[in-house]
Amino acid sequence: MAYHKRLPTVRTCAHCHASFEAAHKARLYCSNSCNTLACRARKPRPTPDLPARAAAPPRRAPGPAASLPLDVQTLTVVAAGHLLGQAAWNVGAYVVEQFALPAPALLPPAPALDRKASLDQLVARYVPGLAPGPTDAEPPAEP
Repeated sequence: MAYHKRLPTVRTCAHCHASFEAAHKARLYCSNSCNTLACRARKPRPTPDLPARAAAPPRRAPGPAASLPLDVQTLTVVAAGHLLGQAAWNVGAYVVEQFALPAPALLPPAPALDRKASLDQLVARYVPGLAPGPTDAEPPAEP
């Protein structure tokens, strides 16, 4: 039996009540979002029973500042932390220095470009050692 495409029929969306053309007889909603919203409206999510919010514990009065014992081990740990931090700072400065762009005054000035310069002329100017080969457009020079 031959396939006959169904002609679209004008229907009304079951959720937003907008009219739309449905190519399938079971289509009830104008879009997927209306289908999702209608499903959520039919099946509301139950709210969980939450316990009453507990009161915050009372704040303690600030006490004396904690102090470290003054001994060799504490001084060693503090000194090592300081030296490691300083080393990390120096490594970061070195990396930034290596990846920094040169100052514009140190760059050579860009030569003026001829608007009608061919690609071979540009290659010869900017890529030293790469001689352009003959192309179909330019016949080879005769001696």
